[in-house]
Amino acid sequence: NPEYWNHVGTCLMLDKKYVQSLYFFNLSIKLASVSKFDHSAALNNIGLINFYQGKYQESFNYFKKAHQVNKNLRAPVFNMAQLHIHFGLYDNARLLLIKLLSQAPADPEVLSSIGIAWLLKGNFKIYGFSCRIITTITHHIVILTHQKICHAMVGI
Repeated sequence: NPEYWNHVGTCLMLDKKYVQSLYFFNLSIKLASVSKFDHSAALNNIGLINFYQGKYQESFNYFKKAHQVNKNLRAPVFNMAQLHIHFGLYDNARLLLIKLLSQAPADPEVLSSIGIAWLLKGNFKIYGFSCRIITTITHHIVILTHQKICHAMVGI
């Protein structure tokens, strides 16, 4: 089952065993191509490994392939936006994130990332507004952590 091997690869990736996880992601893709199973998650995960290893162009290419395979999977688009933020391309990131927001208007990670993109671009007013929206929608520790990191980055 391709999905099973993708999960095995994910567990290994989370343990930073990238060589082993790549083996299982590629196995998942191979089995998926035979069975016509959706392999976009495995492609996205290979993109994440490339990102963790600093291979940003390869990472972007895998995220793009994953999105082409399954337009409904939001993770590759979110990850492409994170790459844009990483390289200071905040407007590009926001365009991708707004597209995701239209699919999931209450997604706290998307809202947080939009706020972070505005903050890093220097627009503190919109960042503050996005933080209030996020706080209203959820109290996830992930969002609070993002806010603390951003505040530390700009000395707020």
